This record gives sequence, C-alpha cells and structure tokens, in this order.
Amino acid sequence: MKPYRPRPDREKRLTSSVKAAEALVGLDLYPQPKGELLSICVWKATELDGKWNTRFCSRGSLEADPDTKLNHEHVVERAKLVDRMLAGVTVDKVLKSAVACVVTVAEHKRLTGRSRSVAPGCVGLPRWGMDGGERKLELFVSHLWVDHRQSLG
Repeated sequence: MKPYRPRPDREKRLTSSVKAAEALVGLDLYPQPKGELLSICVWKATELDGKWNTRFCSRGSLEADPDTKLNHEHVVERAKLVDRMLAGVTVDKVLKSAVACVVTVAEHKRLTGRSRSVAPGCVGLPRWGMDGGERKLELFVSHLWVDHRQSLG
C-alpha cells in the first residue's frame, strides 16, 4: 500500500458531498431512493482522498501479500449514517464523522458476520469488538488499525 496522502482538493470534495446530502435531506422524495442517494454521499465523503488512500488501515491489510484482496470498510455502517441524517442530525456533522478503513476481504467478512449475528445493534468501534466510548479513534490505532500517515509516510 502507498502512504496516505490527503488530496489537495479534499475540503472541496467534502463540501460538495455535504451540499448534495443537505439538498437531498430537504427534498420530499420516496424513502428508498432518498436513502440510496444519501448513501452515495456517505461513500463520497469516505473516498475524499481515494478509495484505497484512507488514513486508517488494518494491520492485516498493511501486512498482506500484494495478491490479497482489500475492502474499503466504513467504520460506522453507511445505513447508520444515513439514518442519522434522516433523523435530523446535521449533515455536516454526520459526513465529517464518516471514517473509512482499508481491511482485507477476510476481515470484512468477519466484521459483517459479527455485525449481523453477534452485535447487530453495535455501531462503529464496538462492531470491531472495541469500546469506543468518548475516546478518539486514534487511541485504537495500536489495537487494530494503523494510522497510515505514520506507518508508511
């Protein structure tokens, strides 16, 4: 994996995602397509620097063979972020909190299984078996994630 480097136009991309989502939230649209369109805005917010150029990655993805398939994982599931926007949480706050992490496909499958069976109500870090509490994401880097900026840059 290449070192994490923020795109120079990162803030403009985020502003565009926020404006698009704000417009959608305010429109009287049928719920299903409205949710799908907001989900795309979440994708765009987590791909501000590129799909694979994320600040965080799992140790597994960092140490994987070049042939290992990777996955762009949303720390908080997209559906949960969409639900927050539709519930009235400010779009700006929701999209600025959207974080992605590159993981291996095997890690993604384990996480999806955990989300659906063991911890269906968990959001964010608890999905990974960690208590997020009020602590910042960076505190968990040494446990599961690697802050890509520091490890490779």
